[in-house]
This record gives sequence, C-alpha cells and structure tokens, in this order.
Amino acid sequence: MATTHEGERKYAFSVFAALIPATALLGSLIAGVLPGLFARAMGASLDDPEPYRLALTVGPALYLLALLPMIGADPGKITTVDTGQGLPIRPPVELLALFGAIVFLGAIGEGSLRTFFNVYLDVGLDVPPSGIGAIMGAAQLLPIAAALSAPLLMLRLGTGNAVVTAALALSGFLLLMAAFPVAWVAAPGFMGALAALAIRNPSLDLLGRNSSYPAGGRPSQP
Repeated sequence: MATTHEGERKYAFSVFAALIPATALLGSLIAGVLPGLFARAMGASLDDPEPYRLALTVGPALYLLALLPMIGADPGKITTVDTGQGLPIRPPVELLALFGAIVFLGAIGEGSLRTFFNVYLDVGLDVPPSGIGAIMGAAQLLPIAAALSAPLLMLRLGTGNAVVTAALALSGFLLLMAAFPVAWVAAPGFMGALAALAIRNPSLDLLGRNSSYPAGGRPSQP
C-alpha cells in the first residue's frame, strides 16, 4: 500500500497472489517425491513415519532461507493526512468487525481445504504420495492465471462484486468435492477452489485496505 499508486494496486496484489501458486507448484512436485527418496535412502517403506518426518524438515529450512532477502529490504512509509480537527479519528470498528467475520468464515473453508486435502486423497481415495504431489502441483496452474485475471474482474464487476463472485465459486467447488468422493472429481474441484481463492483473497484484501481508512485520514500517495 505504501509503495504502489492507486492505479497500480490491483495489479500488484494480483501478481503477488499469482506468485504463491507458482512457487507452490514447484514445492508440491518436490514434496510428492521426497518421502520416496528418503525411504529408499534409509531402506524403509512408505508405511513408516520416518520418511515423512524428514520430508517435513525441508519446509522450515526453506522458510529460514526466505528471510534472507528481507534483511536488506526498505520498509515502506505511510504518511497520514492532517485533518486539522485536532481530535483523534475514530477507528472504523464496525467495518473492521464485518471484515473480520468475513475473513473468519472464509478461512474455515480455505483452511480445511489446504489442511486436509492431501489426507483425504491418501486415506479416503488411496492416492499414492507421488500422485498427491502431482495433483497438488497441477492444481497450482489455474490459480496463476486466475490471480492475474483478478484486476480485469475487479475493473469489470467492482472489487466487492469480485469478492462475492469468487466466494460463491469457492463454495460451489467445495460442495462438488463433498458430493462426489472420487479422485477425478476431487482433483479439478481442488484446482477450481484454489483458482477462486486466487481471485477472492487479493480482491478482499484490496477491498478491506481501501475501505478501512478513516475519513480525512487516508494515506497520501507515495
């Protein structure tokens, strides 16, 4: 918000949203083969928990490496506009509560999808780890295009309507996955749900940030 102009924000938020599934694609493909590689190196089987435990250690290591580019980053600065009233501006409590409820309810579906989908494929549908990695990796392709198309959708429908449209699409894909417990439905359902999230999240984020500035206290253009 501090380093982009008003006309640039939709595109900046959407490109950021597209980068997440793009990197997750590579991560999912690697994660699908890591347990097998560790199992062969240890002489163990995929029924043992040790190969999966070792594969999980890769994530924290990558998170630590991701901190390195941030060390020299220049933080953005936001300058508020003086209203001249000499009184503190009342925060928009009602608006923040509304957005908090929207984010909380949306996080239930998104959190369950991201947390339990691989378990569902493994335990419920008997998909092997390599197949799970391939499905979750391929499921990142459509969200990349969806995130990049989010600015066009916001310009055409409006940011608020884009949030509603994406939320309805997400609900539809989740219902589809729940109604048909087979892999050939779960895979495209998961892909469609991630695509809907790739539009909903930047749209909701942008809507919330642009709507929560108090009157007269809007940040100046950088």
